[in-house]
Amino acid sequence: LKALASKAHYSRIDLSAHGFYAVSDDRCGFDFSIEMPPDFPVDEKPWNSWKGHPFNYFTQGVACTEVEVDLLTGNHRTLRAD
Repeated sequence: LKALASKAHYSRIDLSAHGFYAVSDDRCGFDFSIEMPPDFPVDEKPWNSWKGHPFNYFTQGVACTEVEVDLLTGNHRTLRAD
């Protein structure tokens, strides 16, 4: 593991994970400047629905890991993961 981490570091390879979600353009488009039409059925449809389709996939996440690494031996220990 030590040799692999060292090789990745010196080869400038990022060992962390990244990701994102891309919503399709036909379902995303919310315009805050549009005024409510006079004939909008307020009792039948959600408020602000005349402004388009908001981004409809909301998610948030965070991860944190605290580790100890002995730089001389390469020994490592996970202290906590949240």
